[in-house]
Amino acid sequence: MTKFYFEFNKHEYYGLVVSEANTYGEALEKSYQIYQSTVAGDSILDVTSEGKPDSINEKDALLKFLQGCENENAQDLMNEFNYTTDTALLVDGTLL
Repeated sequence: MTKFYFEFNKHEYYGLVVSEANTYGEALEKSYQIYQSTVAGDSILDVTSEGKPDSINEKDALLKFLQGCENENAQDLMNEFNYTTDTALLVDGTLL
């Protein structure tokens, strides 16, 4: 299985999602479910109607994750990033 990173930056609320799957298509479908359950959306249809997320590479996802988690222990953040899957890594701050 491969990790895929999706940035929901066209949606009402920002989300950076990591999804693990065998194919890009499977990961994309799973990312909609993850976004809906961990960030926002009444249904998968609502999430998909707002647009397709941007697929980003692991390096860019890591940089965004580290920037979004400033003032945290770097080693702990690296461990969290490397071992976390099928969840939102970052969510819009207005939701917190």
